[in-house]
Parts: sequence; C-alpha cells; structure tokens
Amino acid sequence: MTKTSTKDAQFRDYLTTTLGLTEIELRVAMRDRPLGPTQLPIALWQRGFIEIEQMETLLDWWDEGDIQSDR
Repeated sequence: MTKTSTKDAQFRDYLTTTLGLTEIELRVAMRDRPLGPTQLPIALWQRGFIEIEQMETLLDWWDEGDIQSDR
C-alpha cells in the first residue's frame, strides 16, 4: 500500500468511525464528480452531512496528517 492510499484509508476510517458517516453518505458526496481528499469534506458539508467545524478539522487533518479534535 502506498503512502497516499494508506492516508486515504485512514481518512475514510476517520469519516466512518469517528464522525459516524455511512458509506451511502460518502457515495452521495462523491457521486457528482470524483473528489480529492480536500474536496470531500467540502462536499460533505454542502450536503449537510457534517458541520463546518468538522469540515475544518478534516481539512486540517489532511494537511497535517493528524486530527486534533473529535468535534
């Protein structure tokens, strides 16, 4: 597994386990177009699946590789 795919898997795991998002919610957010990891939090927020604070945390996590809060 490459570093990017490992990070993608960790990110998806965080979305489903910590934030409690379902696979269906993730698919809905991604169905209009292929999304990169930094676009997915925005799509989730636009569709009402996460709060703005959670979106900011996800974007920070992707940049830093670490989640500081479970907002």
